[in-house]
Amino acid sequence: MYSFSDKNQKIALIGCGYWGTIIAKTLINLRFKNIVIHDLNKKNASTLKKKYKNLTIENKFENILKDNLIKNVLIAIPPSKSFFFIKKILIAQKNAFVEKPGVINIKSLKLLQKISIKNKSKLMFGYIYCYNDYINN
Repeated sequence: MYSFSDKNQKIALIGCGYWGTIIAKTLINLRFKNIVIHDLNKKNASTLKKKYKNLTIENKFENILKDNLIKNVLIAIPPSKSFFFIKKILIAQKNAFVEKPGVINIKSLKLLQKISIKNKSKLMFGYIYCYNDYINN
């Protein structure tokens, strides 16, 4: 399932830096109630948790992969690090929404596309600058 209409669904957010904070705020404003966050930098996750009390910190990425209630994972980490996470998420048959440019080369993108198709997972990339009227003007 890749629908975001169920506000009670468990969603994971990988990356709690600048963009992760924006995504967390947006999910909360959209009234999602069950958001799990993970960041390799535990301080980032703690800072985000202090800002938004209803988030749950998961220190082990593997636990997100194993959690059958999590079907959708949002990723907001540098492209140089994202391939590893995206690949694992797709192999775990979860859907991935990736903020920023998601990968650093076309070869990685093609491999992720194959994994996504094979595992019937959705892979979507978003880049706010492409759609922001203020920036486009």
